[in-house]
Amino acid sequence: MGEPAKHLEKIQQDILKQNQHLENQVNIHAEQSVKTEILSMNSTMISKIAHDLRNPLQIIQVTSELLKLEFEKQMSDKAQLRFNSLQSSIIKMNQIIDDILNFAKTSS
Repeated sequence: MGEPAKHLEKIQQDILKQNQHLENQVNIHAEQSVKTEILSMNSTMISKIAHDLRNPLQIIQVTSELLKLEFEKQMSDKAQLRFNSLQSSIIKMNQIIDDILNFAKTSS
């Protein structure tokens, strides 16, 4: 093989190496983009779920507080304990929702 043919073959090999390198870079970038998109979708979904959980919980909380204001003087000790348990559960559920949202924020 003559010198020009060897030179052309070397150029072809260099081009193939560069193409392979570029394909690898594109694949890496595509994988990173997909991962970023999945994390973003997860965060959005978790936020929507938390919002959907929090709305009914707030209605329960406000309604229970209104009932307490209206009937507090008529409540027996047993009813007062049940009401306190309800309020405690509402607080715990709100904290769980906050924890889920914080986890979603730190994960994304």
